[in-house]
Amino acid sequence: MSANFKQNLSRKPFEQMPNLQTLNLSFNNLKGSIQPDVFKGENLSNLSTIDLSYNLLTTIRNSTFSYLQKSLKYLNFSSNKLVFIEDMAFDGLENSLIYLNLDSNRLEFVKKHFFQPLFSLQILMLRSNQMSSIELGSFSNLSKLEMVDLSDNCLFNIHQNL
Repeated sequence: MSANFKQNLSRKPFEQMPNLQTLNLSFNNLKGSIQPDVFKGENLSNLSTIDLSYNLLTTIRNSTFSYLQKSLKYLNFSSNKLVFIEDMAFDGLENSLIYLNLDSNRLEFVKKHFFQPLFSLQILMLRSNQMSSIELGSFSNLSKLEMVDLSDNCLFNIHQNL
């Protein structure tokens, strides 16, 4: 569904796709945020990859992906206009998400709670944002984290115990 020039997604549009493993929604002109019930439904238990890159998304809302808690492994939000991540945005992905790409957005900071529940996260891409600070303890619960890319940001001070 790449480059379809959609501006928003209707409620539960993928409910009747039980074999769906990869969902590419890149280059669709999606604006604002994804509604939390878009990925609602038991029929998405095989969905492991969502690509939302190159849209106009500004916010990742609470529990948007909570219905994909056992399957979602790869999530790409690169090249959007993200400025805000709500407290429980990645709720439900504790034991599944291993790759999160937030490159080329407008994030100015990392709050401690952004990534706290992502125990399985191995790769975190934060390159080319407008980041000036990372709150102490932001990565402390990410014991499986193997790579964090913070290049091309405006970081002034990086604490030893992130």
